[in-house]
Amino acid sequence: MKVNELINELKQQNLDFEVSRNQKQIALYYHSVGKYKKFLEIHSNNVNEVTYVKFHSQTLISSSMKSSVTSSGDDDCSITKKIVFDNNYKDILDISIDSYNKVKDLYDLKLLKKSN
Repeated sequence: MKVNELINELKQQNLDFEVSRNQKQIALYYHSVGKYKKFLEIHSNNVNEVTYVKFHSQTLISSSMKSSVTSSGDDDCSITKKIVFDNNYKDILDISIDSYNKVKDLYDLKLLKKSN
């Protein structure tokens, strides 16, 4: 799967996010009232194919995918889970959407608490 295919598929799911690219990865950010919160890191090879994605630690994972999910090795942020791409397009897409929804829920709830 190409990186742009994944990004386009996420946009087709009506997810509102910003894309930030650097030499190491492509980060996707949920926009929440003046702040951007990362929900996904896409890592790729030299031909722009997804090799793995890192996602939010509180993302719900189906039991069928649990054995494929590992720690990303990052302990300084909330993007601490990782799944390697191995022709599991639907799994990657589902996790990406679920990570977006988790970040959206967490930060919308945080804003709601601040406003009360």
